[in-house]
Amino acid sequence: MRSLLFVLLTVVSFTTTCAQPLGDAEAFSAMMDTFVPEVLSALDGTVPGVSMAVVRGDEVVYLGGFGMADVEAGLPATPETAFYIASSTKSFTALAAALLNHDGALDLDAPVTQYAPGVAFDPAVGADQVTLRDLLTHTHGFDNGPIGFRAAFTGEHTPEVMWQLLAETRPNEEAPHGTFDYTNEGYNILSLVLDRETGQPWQDLLDARLFTPLGMDRTTAYASEPERMGWPVAAPYNALGPDGTVERIYLAKQDNTMQAAGGMYTTAADAARWLEVQLSEGRLDGEQVFPPEVLHETHRRWAETDASYGPFVRKGYGLGWYVGTYDEEPMVHHFGGFGGAHSHISFMPEHDLGVAVFVNEAGVGGRVAILLSTLAYDWWRGVPEAQAKADAFVGQLPEQLAQARTRAAGGRASRAERSWTLSQPFEAYAGTYVSPRYGTLVVTVEDGAAVVRLGNLWAVATPFTAPETMRVELIPGSGRVVGFEADDTGAFTRARFDDEVFERVE
Repeated sequence: MRSLLFVLLTVVSFTTTCAQPLGDAEAFSAMMDTFVPEVLSALDGTVPGVSMAVVRGDEVVYLGGFGMADVEAGLPATPETAFYIASSTKSFTALAAALLNHDGALDLDAPVTQYAPGVAFDPAVGADQVTLRDLLTHTHGFDNGPIGFRAAFTGEHTPEVMWQLLAETRPNEEAPHGTFDYTNEGYNILSLVLDRETGQPWQDLLDARLFTPLGMDRTTAYASEPERMGWPVAAPYNALGPDGTVERIYLAKQDNTMQAAGGMYTTAADAARWLEVQLSEGRLDGEQVFPPEVLHETHRRWAETDASYGPFVRKGYGLGWYVGTYDEEPMVHHFGGFGGAHSHISFMPEHDLGVAVFVNEAGVGGRVAILLSTLAYDWWRGVPEAQAKADAFVGQLPEQLAQARTRAAGGRASRAERSWTLSQPFEAYAGTYVSPRYGTLVVTVEDGAAVVRLGNLWAVATPFTAPETMRVELIPGSGRVVGFEADDTGAFTRARFDDEVFERVE
């Protein structure tokens, strides 16, 4: 994957801009309708589906869908296919909070303690100095892994549990208050406040304040709604499966893991409306939907950063948006990634251009999103030989993909050579282990294999190198280690997962 990214950066980074854009929507559409299938073909089916929108001012100049949203069901990807957009959700959550602030229903500059009066924060956290705005700008200085893990991955939570876990917040020693450190926890904590202050789930708040006014009819913060409404949905895939080809990922989102930091499904057609309102200072279809000053507040740089994502430079963070440049020109953007999903939403205000790209594969798919978005920006800005540069990248894809497959196969082969370091049969480790912070870990023996579950997560265990341990991929593509400790009688009474202690209860 690093090689693929290197080639992509080589192709798209060195550009100069002409004063006038080239072509028109018809010419651009003809180019993309030919180019994107070539990209997917060069990737040998490892990226199943792509959906894309390009907006210029108040005009949608391109909508396209390619490949398969659901390979097994034979469902094609179209501009009306609902894709999970992961952390691109943050710009929606932040705008809803900013609107409440504008209305006087919420004070983003009030301390967290004002909205959590019953929470006994550790004094070292300094919660009385941390504002709701700090939560939105990732400058809060909080460290609360349990809230983030339960909200995004295990789904093992209730509002009561989350409020209790808020007291488990610790100081972020590497990024104290005022220092930017990108995590999900600030948005997770903010959603607790939103739910309590508005008297409705944050999902319904987004629908009422954003989706409905914008006419985003195929957008939702509930994982169950697309199926209930019969919308076509993009299934999640991994480009480098065990047999070297694409595989479907088990870890699809459920309602209990749709969280305010990354919990939305939307379509390219709906994303175009979202981009239009960003570019037009709150206007859509001839109406002022949002106050211009509120949108300006979300696009403003509230926190300083010094990073980049491919060719996109990140100089700061607003409210739910990165603020930076592409090709040395101003750009506002946010992307999202999760197992089997990658989203790209961005706009260049000075060129009145916006692009959204959704892919139902996270590894190679993220690089494809960079390629397609930069091609769109280069073409509409009149960058010389924009398509030629993109074609050069596509020509090198087969070799780079083969190398990535070889590396992935090598890693699997190396792990397959490991021997079990467990001293007892699997049955000795089977049981239920509980952590007050992280929830319930269950080990079972099924068809002769050890299976580990943690809320919505599950995996068949494989050997690891340390004594009394096993390796699990509860999150696809991310190997974790579960270790076991015995008492004086030799019975295994404790498990460790990511250094968290789980005590055996049965």
